[in-house]
Amino acid sequence: MLRSPNKLYNSDPELRTAVEQENVTHRKRKHGEDFSEAFDDFTSKITDTLNNWKTEIHNEISQLKNNFESVLKADLVKLNGSVADIKSEINNVRQEYQDMKKTVLSLDTKYKGTLKKIQDLEKSIEFSSDQMDDYNKKIDVLTQANNKIESLEAQITELTQDNKQLKLEMNMNNQRDRLLNLEIVGVTEGKDENLTAIVMSIAKHANVLLSSEDIVEVNRISPKSRQPGRPRNIVVKLKSRLLKDNIISGARKNRLTTKDLDLTSDVRPIYVNEHLTQQNKFLLKKCRETAKQKQYQYVWTKNGRIYVRRNDISPALQVTQDSDILKII
Repeated sequence: MLRSPNKLYNSDPELRTAVEQENVTHRKRKHGEDFSEAFDDFTSKITDTLNNWKTEIHNEISQLKNNFESVLKADLVKLNGSVADIKSEINNVRQEYQDMKKTVLSLDTKYKGTLKKIQDLEKSIEFSSDQMDDYNKKIDVLTQANNKIESLEAQITELTQDNKQLKLEMNMNNQRDRLLNLEIVGVTEGKDENLTAIVMSIAKHANVLLSSEDIVEVNRISPKSRQPGRPRNIVVKLKSRLLKDNIISGARKNRLTTKDLDLTSDVRPIYVNEHLTQQNKFLLKKCRETAKQKQYQYVWTKNGRIYVRRNDISPALQVTQDSDILKII
């Protein structure tokens, strides 16, 4: 800083005293010369003082300048650092802004995509809802139809059971009508054959006394599927069940052939059986096949009923329908 001069006056008192002394001492000198010298001396001193002031001021200014420049440089360094930090922060903010902008754009794109998906989903849900309504209507219709079907199935089951029972009863009735009938298998057919005489001859061979009056009716019957070269069976109706049973028993004990009946054909076996219904014949065949697989020893018929037995000590099992075959184990 600039310092003000210590002197409060322009003239030097010491200089004036010296001048006065000089004036006192050298009174004899001329007044103009003395004044000139004093003035020059004063001027020189003033000049020196000013020069000193100037030097001091210059030094102080230089010092101030140096201090200011030092402070300014330090402040500039700090300011530059701050500016650099601010620039870096601004760059970071810009980068974050750019990233945020990209994120916002991406989120906007995703939002639009999600919004479209939601709109599509709403349409799909609406369509599904309409379809569900249609399905519910169809389900209601199907439920009603299913209830009707279940009712019909129950009726069909009941009718099936009734029909099965009816068939069983019809078969039993048909078999009951055949209780007095014999079925003779294997007798060769002749042009002018006498079926009554053939039946009486078979009874004789079975050691049963039989007259023509005991024969109610005799005929040959055609099977549903006739095999070539195989004669039709003979069905005879007798007056009593005892005669029928005796002839069957005797014929089984004394095996018959066409030779025993004096027939001119090749020797073939003749079988005398109960006259079974077609249903019972089929059931008897299945019983024999199953009994053979299960190693049952006996399968026979009596009065139109079918029986099976495993051995001599086991009980007999009656078979009246297909479900009874499952009992053969």
